[in-house]
Amino acid sequence: MLQSRFKFFYYLSCAWLVLTVVSCDDDSQNQDLGEFTGSEITYQLFASSDYNNEGYITFKERKDESIQAEVVLSNTQDGGVHPLHLHREPITADGALVAILNPVEGESGKSRTIFSVLGDETKFTFADLLNFDGSIRVHLDDGIYKDEILAGGNVGINRLNDLNVVSCTDFTNGL
Repeated sequence: MLQSRFKFFYYLSCAWLVLTVVSCDDDSQNQDLGEFTGSEITYQLFASSDYNNEGYITFKERKDESIQAEVVLSNTQDGGVHPLHLHREPITADGALVAILNPVEGESGKSRTIFSVLGDETKFTFADLLNFDGSIRVHLDDGIYKDEILAGGNVGINRLNDLNVVSCTDFTNGL
């Protein structure tokens, strides 16, 4: 009798577990995207040869056609403020600065910027970003060390070049 009661509860528990797992919604597919379209891309930020800061930048397309850029960078120091720029050309080139994003805060190692135009007021969309010949650079500061790079990486069409970059010791042309 005890053994048949145990089997009954065992099968009842298994059936409950199966029903629970099967009835769960996939929240990632059903969530309200709010202000976002659901299109996003993440690029790695490599540490430069002089620093050990690395991380990533995620660009998210917003429904108003602007772009939200979010950076997470490791090993930043409290009190530090690290300028963040979008440049033309790959990280290994001395590409022109085209947009100034909000700086990475040392306490959190994070930055968030919403933008829809470049520095010259040219409209810039998520589709433009995907086809952009550019790179992201996180600078040490905006003072006497403004030319020192903590971390950087390729974006847009240059993302394929990251396969050839082991570290950012390959930075040249004053980086």
